[in-house]
Amino acid sequence: MTKATVRDLRYGFPSVLSRLEHGDTIAITKRGKVVARLMPPPTVRARKAKRPDFSERIREIYGKRRVDNFVQWYVENRE
Repeated sequence: MTKATVRDLRYGFPSVLSRLEHGDTIAITKRGKVVARLMPPPTVRARKAKRPDFSERIREIYGKRRVDNFVQWYVENRE
């Protein structure tokens, strides 16, 4: 763990940020006492979202019916 003062944060933030990007934990000190700790975020693996199977859902609702003219079918079957 490295240390940085509040002054380092004010005037040299890019160098502190580069240390964070490399994975270092930084203790922020004020008048020699640690007042905070900066840590890089934990690494999270990206998950692939499960996508719903819309074609299967349509088959469940309507079966294997084939509709040549959707507008006509809709007009006849609407409530």
